[in-house]
Amino acid sequence: MAWMKKRSRLAELNPVILTAGVQYDGRGPKRISQLHEDILRSYHPDHWTVAFTIVDLDRCSVDARCDSERTLETLKEVYYRLTNFEARRNRDENGDDHQTRYAKIFIAYGGVEKYGEELACQIAEHDDVLDYVFTLLQHDKTCLTACQFLEDLLQARKQVLNLNNISNLKRLVAAFDDKKLANFCRVLAVTISDLDIYENKSSLFAQHKQKSSKGFVNVRDVNQELLLSVPDLIPRLVGIAVSKEYTPRYGGMSSELDCWMEWIENFMQEDALDIHLEDDLENFIGGISEPASFGSSLVQQAGLRISNVLILRVQVIYVLGLFLVGKHRKKVQRKLADLKLIAGLSELFDQFIWKCQAHRNNRRHRLRGHNASCECSPEVALKIQFLRLVHSFCDHSDYKHLLLTKSELNEVKKINAMAGPLETDGLDRVNKNLMCQGSKGLLTKIVEVMKKEPTASTFRFWLARAVESYLRGSTSFCDQVFLLKKGLLQHIASNIVDHDVRPKEILQSSFDLLGELVKFNIEAFREFAKVLNTQARMEKFITSINKNLVDSNMFIRALILSLDHLTVTQPQYKDYALSENCLLMHVSKFETQLDYLRKLINLINVQNLTQENVSCLNTTLVFLMFASQKNQLAHYLRALTMETTQTGICTSNLTIMRNFHDLLVFWQDHYLHKDKDCSALEKSSRISFDYWKQTVATMVSEDRNLPTSVCYYLEPDTFRDS
Repeated sequence: MAWMKKRSRLAELNPVILTAGVQYDGRGPKRISQLHEDILRSYHPDHWTVAFTIVDLDRCSVDARCDSERTLETLKEVYYRLTNFEARRNRDENGDDHQTRYAKIFIAYGGVEKYGEELACQIAEHDDVLDYVFTLLQHDKTCLTACQFLEDLLQARKQVLNLNNISNLKRLVAAFDDKKLANFCRVLAVTISDLDIYENKSSLFAQHKQKSSKGFVNVRDVNQELLLSVPDLIPRLVGIAVSKEYTPRYGGMSSELDCWMEWIENFMQEDALDIHLEDDLENFIGGISEPASFGSSLVQQAGLRISNVLILRVQVIYVLGLFLVGKHRKKVQRKLADLKLIAGLSELFDQFIWKCQAHRNNRRHRLRGHNASCECSPEVALKIQFLRLVHSFCDHSDYKHLLLTKSELNEVKKINAMAGPLETDGLDRVNKNLMCQGSKGLLTKIVEVMKKEPTASTFRFWLARAVESYLRGSTSFCDQVFLLKKGLLQHIASNIVDHDVRPKEILQSSFDLLGELVKFNIEAFREFAKVLNTQARMEKFITSINKNLVDSNMFIRALILSLDHLTVTQPQYKDYALSENCLLMHVSKFETQLDYLRKLINLINVQNLTQENVSCLNTTLVFLMFASQKNQLAHYLRALTMETTQTGICTSNLTIMRNFHDLLVFWQDHYLHKDKDCSALEKSSRISFDYWKQTVATMVSEDRNLPTSVCYYLEPDTFRDS
C-alpha cells in the first residue's frame, strides 16, 4: 500500500511513470485531476482551460485546507460562462454558441458528476431528515434552498408525503411571510397533487386496481384537509395571486416581450453603475445571483429578480388550482368565491398582453436560447395557470356566474325569462357583491381573447377549457345563448372548417366546447347551419370528426343527446332536426350511429383506458341507452357483431363483443363507487344515473337467452374465459 501511494505521488510529477504504471497493473486514472498538467496542456487551448478549472474544483471538494477564496472565484467563473446574461442592446448573437460550447466541454471532461435518483430516494424515505429540512423553512437564509431541496426530495419519493407526520407544520406555515409562503407552494404542489398517488399509472384499470387494494389511502385528500385547517392560508394565497403588483408595462410597446426587454435592459444599466464592492454572500447562498464579469462581485440580475416574483405568483395560482380538484372542491369553491377571487382575477386579466411578439424579424425580440419563431415570454406560465385556475373554479360550480358583471347577469336573466321549459333556476341567488366590476366580466374577456388567438396558439387549449368548464354540468340555455351572441360558436366551428387544426389538444378542446354550446339548444344548431352552409364545408367538418374520434366523441355525444331532445322532449323541432339540419340528419342515420359505435369500441380496451379516452365508452352507452328506450337494443347489438368484408360478405365479429363486455364490467366497477363522476354523467346527459346502471346491467347479464345481453352473441367457452 505504501508503494502504491508513493507511485501515485510520483505519477503526478511524471507522466511517464503514470503511463508505465498503467501498462504494468492496468490501473489507470479515474478522474481528470489525476492526470499530469503536461497531459492537460496537450489538449486544445479551449479544452485545457476548462480541464484545469475542473481539476481545481475537484481538489477543493476533497481538501478541507484548500483556498476558499480561490474556490469561490472558480465557481463564479464557471457560473458566468454557463449563465452569460447580457443586455440585449449588446446584440451579441454568438453568446448562446459560446455558452453551449463551454457547457459541452465542461460535461465531457467530467465537470458534472451524476449520483443518480437513488440517492434522493434514500434520503427522502427518512422522515427525520425531512422533518429537519422543514424546520429550515423558517429562516431567511435557508428558506429558498430548503424549498428547492424539499421539492426535489418529495418528487423522488415513491409515496406522497403525509404532512401530518411533519412536526408543527400548521404553526410553521402560519408564521410564513408572503414570500416564504409563495416559495412553500413548490412543496405544497408535490404533496397535494394527484399525479403521483397512483404510482405513475395512467391506466384507469391500474388505478382502480390500486385503489381497491387493502390499505390504500388518498394522501392528497389527507394533506388538503390538513392545509385547509391552517388559519388564513387560502385568503393569503388569494391575496398573493391577485396582487396588483405585477409586471413591467411601457407606453408604445406592442408586445409583452418588448416591455420585459426594456425593463431588464434599464435595470441592468442601473446595476452596472451601482456594483457592490463586496460579494453579497447571502444572495449567492440563498438566492439567484451572477458575476457581471470575471473577478467582479456577485450581482443579482434584475431580470432574474422579477422573474422570481413572477414564478412565485405562478406557484401560488397552481396550488389554488390543486385545492379545487380534491374531495374538498365544493368547500374551496365557496371559500374562493367569498374571497372575491374571480373579481381579482378579472382585474389581473386586464394586465395581460396576449400579443407576445409583434415583429418576428426584430432581433431584439428573441430571448436567448429561443429560435426566431418562438412567441413565449416570462408570462406564459402565469397565463396558463391562470386559465387552469378559472377552469377548476367553474367546474360544476354553483358560483360560475361570478365571471359576469351585473349588467351581463341582467342580460342572461332576460334570455332566461324567454327560455320557457329550458329556464334555469338560481340566477337570483347570485351575490352581486362578489361579481366582476366594469362593463366586461372575466368570461367575456376570455372569449374576446380566444377569438383573436391564432389557430395553433399556446393558450387556445386553456382558453377553450375555461369557457367549456363554465358551460359544463347542468346545461344552461341562457348561458349558451349569451355566448352565441358573442359569435363564439361561429368562431370555433369556422376555425375547424377553414384551418387544418393540427395540435391534438386544441382540436379536442374545440370539439368539447362546441358540444357544450349546442347541447339541447335549437338556436345553436341554427347558428351551426350558417357555418356549414355548403356541402364542401359540411363534408370537411364531418371528415375532421371522423379522423379524430377520441377528440370529437364528446361533440358526437352532444349531437345524439340533442337529437333525442329535439325529437322527443321538444317535438315541435322534430321536422327541423330530421330533415333540415345537416348535422342532426347525419347523426340520426342508423348506419352512421353503428359506424361510430363500432369505431369507438375498437379504439379502447380495459388496458388502455385513461381519463382522456374513457369518454368514448360513455358515448357508446348514450347511443345504446336511446336504443334501449326504443326497444332497439338487441337490433344494435346484433348489428355490432356483423362485419362486412371487402368482398361484401357479412361475417360475425365476436372480438368486438368480447372487448365490449370487458369494458362494461369495468364501467360498473369504476362508476358505481364514484359519486362525483356519476353525478356529472347524470347532469350533463339529463339521463338518470339509474338508467345508466340499468342499461349496463342489462347488457352484462349472464342470461344467454336475452338478445339484449352481450353474452347472447358470444360462444359459451369464450364468455366464461373473458
